[in-house]
Amino acid sequence: MDSDIDLSTARPNNFASFFEANAAIELVCFNGRKAAGMFEDLVLAEHAELRSGREFETLPSSSPAYASMPFEEKLAKWTIVLRRA
Repeated sequence: MDSDIDLSTARPNNFASFFEANAAIELVCFNGRKAAGMFEDLVLAEHAELRSGREFETLPSSSPAYASMPFEEKLAKWTIVLRRA
């Protein structure tokens, strides 16, 4: 559960190196708002240059715990990944 994440101990991966080694990545999708927010706070806050040439998309969580959106609607939103592949 997202509520179990302790932000005081969260440490991001080295996305600067990752994107340098994978410069062709143009679309970054997040599995829910919590993931997007953590990336914004822990990565982009210190490495704003990583935004350059990339699109960031927050998708609805695929977790069954996020049941307020029907599966079919989640699936429709997640197809952005296939359209950009």
